[in-house]
Amino acid sequence: MRIGEIKLREESTFVRAEAQVVWDNANRTPLLVYVSTPQKFGEGFRADANGFFIAALLAAWHSGEERLQIDGELCPLLLSNINAALMTLRSWYPELGAPPVVEATSLKSELPVAAGALSFLSCGIDSLATLRANRTQLPAEHPAAIKSVLMVEFDGASFMTEQERSNTKRIGAAAKVAADAQVTAIPVETNLLSLDTDGWFFTYKWHGAVLSAIAHFFSGRFSKAFIASTYDAANLEPWGSHPLLDNYYSSARMRIEHHGLHLTRLDKTSLIADWPAGLQNILVCQGKDGGATNCGGCEKCIRTMTALLALGKLEDCGSFPRNDVTPELLRTVREYEMIYNQSQVGYYRELVPALKARGRDDLVAEIEDLLEWWKQREAADSTLAQKAADLISTKDKFILVDRDQFGCLLPDTNGRYWGPPPDSETALRELESLRRHGSRYLVFHRPSLWWLDYYRDFGDYVKESFPLVRETSDFVVFDLSAHSSEINLPAQQWETRIENFA
Repeated sequence: MRIGEIKLREESTFVRAEAQVVWDNANRTPLLVYVSTPQKFGEGFRADANGFFIAALLAAWHSGEERLQIDGELCPLLLSNINAALMTLRSWYPELGAPPVVEATSLKSELPVAAGALSFLSCGIDSLATLRANRTQLPAEHPAAIKSVLMVEFDGASFMTEQERSNTKRIGAAAKVAADAQVTAIPVETNLLSLDTDGWFFTYKWHGAVLSAIAHFFSGRFSKAFIASTYDAANLEPWGSHPLLDNYYSSARMRIEHHGLHLTRLDKTSLIADWPAGLQNILVCQGKDGGATNCGGCEKCIRTMTALLALGKLEDCGSFPRNDVTPELLRTVREYEMIYNQSQVGYYRELVPALKARGRDDLVAEIEDLLEWWKQREAADSTLAQKAADLISTKDKFILVDRDQFGCLLPDTNGRYWGPPPDSETALRELESLRRHGSRYLVFHRPSLWWLDYYRDFGDYVKESFPLVRETSDFVVFDLSAHSSEINLPAQQWETRIENFA
């Protein structure tokens, strides 16, 4: 990958940092990437090569580029720091292989400005808590005091819905919160996510780097940026924004801090519950509600409403369409299998004492049923994975496709599971990445064979390229060790064999 023609473009209404990106190995069309902000917020905004470098490096790695050549000045401290992030990612996801070799035109360290800090504000619980904690703990003149919040719109992010990319409701809420906190709300628009259109890559490996990159374009005005943590210190897991990643996207001029590890989800919610402006502008919705409030029915809404109820603040909150959580509503989290990781389970577990104190034993009973259900599901998943492993007598690495209700799971070589890919292109890319880096077999749990039809290009590729080497009442196993040009079953015969296991 080559990054060049880095420049700052100024118009009457906006200022924009842009660069031309050209791939060497990946079959990609050259791309003009940019980060822009309104002209009135353009003071200290720079076309920073460090920002483009941070955003592009992981995308280049994921696409199989062998080098990243950048025509610009890179900070030597950043080059040193980022090696720690790359080592962490490779330990989590060994299928990535070796990262690209970096070639920079020149190296230069710059002194930071002394104008304070910024943070990102989506009005979710995490970002609201980071802003609230900072503004209540530090005097306004402190160098680490947040002076501005960035409200980012992602242009060209094909894996996001239109509402996720450009959410007027969220920007309006953030502006209200910023005004109350006496910080400046700065809109930012960028197409950096066009560098890699895989939503799972963004979520699990990349999004901390993208946010850190955006912060660097404001390094002429700020010297520090806070990225709100998703998890607390006791529940850390591999994730695209993490203290072992974000902090190492720092340069000599811009320090990145992953903030909030000391706060549980309930601690964060409590901070916001005692802040009227924050309480009235919470936006956590996964239901993509287009109205004035959150949807009130998705898992994040249910979780947040239950926490506010436990704190005695739900009735005072205008951010949700409900002022109570019924056992029936809470039960839907289990019935519709909305839980997908241990951290979510922990969020509900920590609510039990507070709910008991408020006499909500009906909700406590539902949470206890949820915890028991999760325990049984984990045991079943572990048993299934072991049964699949027993099929592979050589103990080679394998990819397991499982679960057809909440989503088929595609684990990487560390056994960390992914949800269903958004499309065949993503499924194919991840399959080839895992295959190139040591996965010998593709194992389908029988109820998940619908993948081969739903992701049609993926299914055709698997059936045409790899031999089916083992079939049991529970599993279908493909050998990924080589393309099987000598084994090509007619399409009709394939359909018959697959139907026998559907």
